[in-house]
Amino acid sequence: MFRGLLLPLAATLALGATQTSASVVNVSSLTSAGTTVVLGPGKYDVTFAGVAAGGIYDAWNPWGFDVVSGCNTSGAKCAQGYTDDFEITAASIPGGSSIFNTTNYFSTSAGALAAYQSALATGGLIGPIAFTLAGSTPVRFFTPDSYYADNFGGVSLDVSPVTSDIPEPSTWAMLLLGFAGLGFAGYRKARKGPTFAA
Repeated sequence: MFRGLLLPLAATLALGATQTSASVVNVSSLTSAGTTVVLGPGKYDVTFAGVAAGGIYDAWNPWGFDVVSGCNTSGAKCAQGYTDDFEITAASIPGGSSIFNTTNYFSTSAGALAAYQSALATGGLIGPIAFTLAGSTPVRFFTPDSYYADNFGGVSLDVSPVTSDIPEPSTWAMLLLGFAGLGFAGYRKARKGPTFAA
C-alpha cells in the first residue's frame, strides 16, 4: 500500500505547488470608491479582462447607457462613448496614482475593450501597467470621473502576480526531493525483482 502512495506523492513534490492564478478585479464606474483589494508582496501585471475572460464589464460610458456621438466611420474617436480608463492608487506605488488612457472614446463597449487591449500590446497606453509591492498593501482601482451618477458599466481587470523565470530555491528542493522519491521507488521495485502470479 505504501508503494502505491509513494509514486503520486513523489510526482506531486516534483511538480511543486507554486502556481499562482490571475485575479479579476471588477471596477464599477458608478462610484468614486472603485474597488480596493489587498495584494501581497511582489510584482503585478494588469491587463484588460473583459466579460470573455471572466469579468463583468467590457468598458464604461461617462455619459450613460449607449450615449454615443461624434464617432468616425470605424466607431472610434467619438466625442462621447465607451472607454476603459482607470486609475490605480496605493501608498507604495511611486507617484501614488497611475492613469492609463488613450483619450479616445468608442461607439461600443466591445470596441473600447479591443482598442485598449491592442494599445496595451503595442505600448500605446499612458503609464506603466505593472507595479511592485514591498508588503501586503491595499490597492484601489477606480474610474476617473468628476460626476459618477450618470455613468454606465465599468472595467474588468486581470491583476496577475509576475512569476520569475528562475525557480526559487524551495522549488529546486521540491523538484530534487520528488526525483529522489521516484528513484527510490524504482530502486525498491528493481531490488525486489519481478513478482509472478501463481
